[in-house]
Amino acid sequence: MNPLHNQPDPEAWAYCEKMLPLVSRTFALNIQRLTGTLYQAVLIGYLLFRMADTLEDARTLSETEKVAGLKAFARLFDGTFQPEALDAMMRLVGEKVDTSEPEGDLLARGDRVLGCYLSLSEDYREIIGKALKESALGMARFQERKRREGGTIYQLRDWNELTLYCYYVAGVVGKMLTALFCLDERVRPHRSALTHDQIHFGLALQMTNIAKDYPKDLKRGWCYLPRPLTDAAGISPEDLIKDPAMKRQEITKIMIKKTLPHLRGAYRYIREIPTDARPIRLFCLIPFVLAYHTLENLYRTQNSKLSRKRVRELLARSEAFCASNERLEEDFMAVLGRIPLGGGRAF
Repeated sequence: MNPLHNQPDPEAWAYCEKMLPLVSRTFALNIQRLTGTLYQAVLIGYLLFRMADTLEDARTLSETEKVAGLKAFARLFDGTFQPEALDAMMRLVGEKVDTSEPEGDLLARGDRVLGCYLSLSEDYREIIGKALKESALGMARFQERKRREGGTIYQLRDWNELTLYCYYVAGVVGKMLTALFCLDERVRPHRSALTHDQIHFGLALQMTNIAKDYPKDLKRGWCYLPRPLTDAAGISPEDLIKDPAMKRQEITKIMIKKTLPHLRGAYRYIREIPTDARPIRLFCLIPFVLAYHTLENLYRTQNSKLSRKRVRELLARSEAFCASNERLEEDFMAVLGRIPLGGGRAF
C-alpha cells in the first residue's frame, strides 16, 4: 500500500461502500445521506471505528491479545503511516479473528480501508486519526481492567465508569463529527454550541445501545449495566445470563433516567445544525429519532427492535424534521411524555 497516493483505489473504495450496510444497516441509513468528500470521510471513519470495535468484541481473542491489537491499531494514526503496526494487527487477525462474518472480513481486509483513509485530504485525516487513536487506546484501558480483575464477567463499577467507557466508544465520535461538520462553512459559525453538546450526542446513542443490547454483551463477558443499577434491581449479571428478560422494564427505566440528559444534549446539538445543511442534519436526525423511539418501545414492550415498518415511518419523519426544529421538538416531547421520567422541556 502506498501511503502517499491521493486517489482511493476504485476496488478498495467499492469494497468500503459494499461493507457499510453489511456491518451496520442502521448507520448505513444515515451515512448514505451525506454527500461529497464529507460522505467519503465519515464512511471511512466509521469503518475504521468498526474495525476497532471488532477487535474489542472478538470472543476468540484474550484480553492480552485485544490490548495488543488495539494498541497496534492506535499506532496506525500516530501521524505517519507505520506498516509494522498494520502487520502486527493483521497477524493477530489472521490467526484468531473469524473472517467468515462481515466484521471479521472488514478487519482482515483493513489495508483497503486504510488505503482509502490515506487518500483523504490532510484535514480529514488529522481529525479522524486523532479520534481513532484516542478511542482505541481508551478501549484498550478497559480491556486491561478486565484482565487485571479476572473472572468470567467484567461489570462496570459505577455510573462514572459507564460514562467514561461510552466516551471512548461514542463521545469521541461526537467530537470527530463536529470537527468534520465544521469544515462546512454553513456549520462553522455554530461550532461553539455544537462543541458544548457533541459528547452528549455520542453518549445518547451509546447508552441507548447498552439498554437495548446488554443481554448480547453479557454473552461475551461484559456487563455495561453498572453495579449500582443491578444492586438497585436486586439482581446480578449471572442472574441476567440465566434469564435475560429478568426485570427488563425496571432496568430500562433506570437506563432511561441516566440517558435522558444526554438525549436532551443531543436534541440541542441537532437544533444548532442549520436547516440549509440538510445532509448533515439528516445524518444526525436519523439515529437520534430512532434512539428515543427505541427507548419508548423497549420500555412499553421489552422488545429491543423496532419493526421495519416503524423504521420506515421514522425515517420519513426524520426527513420532515430537517426543515423544522419545532416539529422535532413536538415529536421528542411527545415521546418523553410517554416514557418514565421523561417529562419537562426538551431542552
